Amino acid sequence: MYYKECPFCGCNLDPEEKCDCQDKKKKREELIKSLLIRQPDGQLVLKEAV
Repeated sequence: MYYKECPFCGCNLDPEEKCDCQDKKKKREELIKSLLIRQPDGQLVLKEAV
């Protein structure tokens, strides 16, 4: 076997290659959190709309 598979996203990686899917997921979640505001009633609203 000349490659390994990422246990999270399933992509094929070269030996010793590290998948960045978890880093991308974390950055995406941080971006979403930075764009949203939770109102007192629990509703999520875009910061630009407030």
